[in-house]
Formats: sequence, structure tokens, C-alpha cells
Amino acid sequence: MLPDYKQTLHAPLKFRHVHVVVLQATFSSGVADLDETNSSPSVSITKDTTGDYDVVVPKGQYVHVLGCHLDPASDNPTDATVAAPAPRSWSATAGTGKVLFQDPAGALQDPVDGARLYLTVLVGRP
Repeated sequence: MLPDYKQTLHAPLKFRHVHVVVLQATFSSGVADLDETNSSPSVSITKDTTGDYDVVVPKGQYVHVLGCHLDPASDNPTDATVAAPAPRSWSATAGTGKVLFQDPAGALQDPVDGARLYLTVLVGRP
């Protein structure tokens, strides 16, 4: 079992313990400010380079990204403010992964100020 987590899902025996891990962060000047009240224990997000953010989650046997969404902080977003999140390079045993943010042309860009990331992953432990 993961420390500070209660098993909340039932899965086939081959999957053993399954945990839902959530992360919420708001962006300001390229910095992701973790919302600790609405995020799971032992998670973090830090900027690596422009549009490339490193995420830490509890280690496990496997990890599946269930959802990754960016609220653009605008009711009328433009191409300049839209940065589509893309999960990449997840390692369950290391408890790490990345979220890349791309503009419509595919170039990496930081989310606009006030944008909020919602990330949900499934972590399995034996």
C-alpha cells in the first residue's frame, strides 16, 4: 500500500492495490503552483524547460494516465493562449513523468497565467 493512501478501488487480483492519484496546479509566469488541498499526498510538479514540466507521484508497479486537462483561464481562449497538455515518459518504478504543453502548431509553450492543470493517474502496487 502507498503511505497516506487508502485503497479505494477493487481490481482483479493481478492488479492488486490500485490508487487514484490527483494533481491540481495553477500557472503563473511559467511556475506551476501545486494546490495541495486538492492534490494527493506526495505529488509535485516543477518546470524543466519552456512547456516541459516534471511530475512526481508515488512509486508503483504500474501507472496509467487517466486524465490530463488544462483549463485555459478564459471563456474565449485564442490560439496564443491554448496549450494542449500531453503526458509523456511515465515511469511507475521511478514515480516520475512529464506533461508537455504545446501550441496548435506543436511548439512547446508555458500555459498562460491563471491556467489550471488537472492530472489524474492510476498507480498500482503489488
